[in-house]
Formats: sequence, C-alpha cells, structure tokens
Amino acid sequence: MAKAPQTRKLTLVAIGQVTDRTCKTGRVKFSFDPTPDAFLLKSKARETPVAVLITPDEQHKEIRPISMFGIVKGCTLEMESVMVAPDRLADLEFLIRETNAVVKLHIEAEAAELFDPAAGDGNG
Repeated sequence: MAKAPQTRKLTLVAIGQVTDRTCKTGRVKFSFDPTPDAFLLKSKARETPVAVLITPDEQHKEIRPISMFGIVKGCTLEMESVMVAPDRLADLEFLIRETNAVVKLHIEAEAAELFDPAAGDGNG
C-alpha cells in the first residue's frame, strides 16, 4: 500500500499588535514584526531610520538595486473571512483598544495547500 505523502507545516512566530477588526467582513488587521528582536517596530517606536535595499528579481535584472533609509511606519498583516469564537471577541476587542498590548503571533499553514498545484487552484 502506498504511503500517504507527509505534509509540512510552515510556521512564523512574530511580535505584534492587534490593530483593527471589522465584524461585517470578518477582517482583522495586525501590526507585526518577524525580524529578530522586533527591530522594525523598535524603529517605529524610537523614530530611528533603517536601511532598505530593494533588489529586483531575475526577470528585471536591468534595474539596479535601490537603497533607501527611513523610519518604519508599520508592518501590516490583514486577514479576511476570519472566524473568532464568540466568547473570545471581548478579549480581541480589548487587545485592539489597549495601545501597548504586545502579542505573539503564531501563524501556521500547510505547505501542500499553498504550493502544490493539485491541492489548490493550479496558480501556485
């Protein structure tokens, strides 16, 4: 009997804040920072510039890398069709209203669902 293929979980853990929620559309917005020691959000808080280098992909080799410096305004993750247990909504609302409520975001996805054309719409 053929062995079922093993799925691989993709995981991202980052420091962040819950910044907004829209009930009707099921949207939740997070400010998050996947960098070591959350240095992007520290740039925002301390108004200290960071350097960014934009390097075009292989299809745009004719464009040289572009460097810039600036203060981080935010890193945003927006989600839609979000489902939250009704008994957790008050806690979620509290985290949105509390301006300095730092949270740890633990994000997971199945690699096959994201990258295997047979598992999705074929556009992967």
